[in-house]
Amino acid sequence: MLKSKRQKWSKDLVITAIQERVAKGLPINSGTVQDDDHVLYSAAIRYFGTWSAAVEAAGFSYDDVRLNEVWSKDLIITTIQERVAKGLPINLGAVQADDHVLYSAAIRYFGTWSAAVEASGFSYDDVRLNEVWSNDLVVAAIQERVARGLPINSGTVQADDRALYGAAHKYIGTWSAAVEASGFSYDEVRLNQKWSKDLMITAIQERVAKGLPINATYVNDNNSALYRAARRYFGTWKAAVEAAGFPYKEVKKSTIRR
Repeated sequence: MLKSKRQKWSKDLVITAIQERVAKGLPINSGTVQDDDHVLYSAAIRYFGTWSAAVEAAGFSYDDVRLNEVWSKDLIITTIQERVAKGLPINLGAVQADDHVLYSAAIRYFGTWSAAVEASGFSYDDVRLNEVWSNDLVVAAIQERVARGLPINSGTVQADDRALYGAAHKYIGTWSAAVEASGFSYDEVRLNQKWSKDLMITAIQERVAKGLPINATYVNDNNSALYRAARRYFGTWKAAVEAAGFPYKEVKKSTIRR
């Protein structure tokens, strides 16, 4: 079917053009059609809303079509925008679950999923409000923070991403355990820790939750950074432990477990 810029399009003509491409052995993935028949691509968007919807209307499985997709930054952006146009979520967990091909391409070209979402014109902070958390998603979110150059020490994450911090506690137990599960040494992470009274209380409570002793000798030997910070902010290790909600007499006997 000969087309020109003056082609008067309709839904039926778009469908016919897609079917003709297949009959000729031409690919119908989004990236290729945008490159070699932008008029058809634009008409499909105008009449069907998304290229994938037009392909499905033409009788082809877009999941099968996308197996041969040649990705680029522009194509990733278009695909994310298409998901939004179709009412599909673009939060990390949803895309990992139902379009891992897109997710992997976004990581390859943008470094992180959040960067791809932002490049597509959407606020990732808004997107994450609809996040449905799980163990795997907590790990992925921590790894994404590292990929973006963001710190993953407890204090910083509590301050700028309480949703992630809360999910880590809910699904993995403690923030330090979540960091370790993500493949990072929490001892190294804590070297960049910015301490506060609240953060020290949380760290002591996390130790108890993990079944670690919190008597002064043990902590000084095994986590001197926490011990020194506690003395700086509370005056004594005993005062810090009491502030965290534990009777120090029991602590000295190493009887506190949770």
